[in-house]
Amino acid sequence: WGIQPGVRAVARRLKAADGRIGLLIDPRCAGLIRSLTAYRYPADQPEAELPVKDGHDHAADALRYLVAALEGEAMLAGRGRGY
Repeated sequence: WGIQPGVRAVARRLKAADGRIGLLIDPRCAGLIRSLTAYRYPADQPEAELPVKDGHDHAADALRYLVAALEGEAMLAGRGRGY
């Protein structure tokens, strides 16, 4: 998985195209919420593939790895995206 497919997978989990929520983040997960809110791409490069790496992205990256692993397991088990 590359960064962009992982970011899209997390976005799909947070809210699917049909409006269904597949991942709910508890308000007590303040670090993750801060990380997701601060996750951004260079302002001068709107088509950039890599996000700004300024240390505030660790929790967002960990969530991306988790979702990629879950989706990978679902694909292997023949369940499509698994949610």
